[in-house]
Amino acid sequence: MIVQNTSTFEGHIGAIYALSTAFDAGEFFSGAADGYLVKWHINQPETGMVLFKLDSPIYTICKLNHHSQLIAVGTANGNIAIFDVVRNQIVIQLKAHEGAVFDLKFFGNQLLSAGADGVVNAWELNTFNKQFQLKFSNMSARVIAPGLNNANFYVGYSDHTIRFFSGTNKPELKQELVGHTQSVFALAVNQNTGALVSGGRDAYLRFWQNHQAIENIPAHLSHINSLAFNPGSKLLASASMDKSIKIWNPETAQLLKVIDQTKLKAHKHSVNKICWLSATQFISGSDDRSIYLWDINEDELN
Repeated sequence: MIVQNTSTFEGHIGAIYALSTAFDAGEFFSGAADGYLVKWHINQPETGMVLFKLDSPIYTICKLNHHSQLIAVGTANGNIAIFDVVRNQIVIQLKAHEGAVFDLKFFGNQLLSAGADGVVNAWELNTFNKQFQLKFSNMSARVIAPGLNNANFYVGYSDHTIRFFSGTNKPELKQELVGHTQSVFALAVNQNTGALVSGGRDAYLRFWQNHQAIENIPAHLSHINSLAFNPGSKLLASASMDKSIKIWNPETAQLLKVIDQTKLKAHKHSVNKICWLSATQFISGSDDRSIYLWDINEDELN
């Protein structure tokens, strides 16, 4: 597999924790420990546009797909800011959690938030009123992964457990998936099969089928911070505190490519986030305050 670093985006003055596609092709958002939300275009890496600055590190960004101009931004102080990228203003700020907001996900007609207080909240997208709250652990809820057709979702917790919830209005806890030995930081759902992949502090990559772990791979040397399938779910990317990115075949769990400083211009510190822009292009954000754009040879997917 041929992977090339084609652009570098610099300007943040803190570690980069959050990345998201934007509403227009070729654009994406980044959020960092410096509190800045920035919009970039892949063809103009030197001219990022600062949208606003919050007084707390930004941990997560989520496009609200029901609306072509709203994004949600979750911060270390427990707030969620809803930002209108056309009017260039914050619409509303929600005091969402006691402690950090670690993840935000669009789910049906709701915004789900996961926090350091162990709570998962659901926010109605027209009024931003809270619809429900789920509390199944005294330890942090770290990551959310919606299932197929927005009928269910998974939540990874710092108590080593992944919990599977079904329903939209009043979700019910259906199953607890046990396998990780430390905090679960990353979840991804295959959009072709609905199969789950997980990673976390124990550095293991776990492939689940029918909620049973069928592959347990010591994938990295340190925490797995982020997992993401490309559009079409033919490739899976993992990002780690060990400074590397790895590309996997999700059908066979085979390692296809290691991206690190041994052979490529790669990140110098922990890689915190992966975001696919297309089936053959993704971005990565790191503690080294940089964002890299990566291109994969399209022949690899044929």
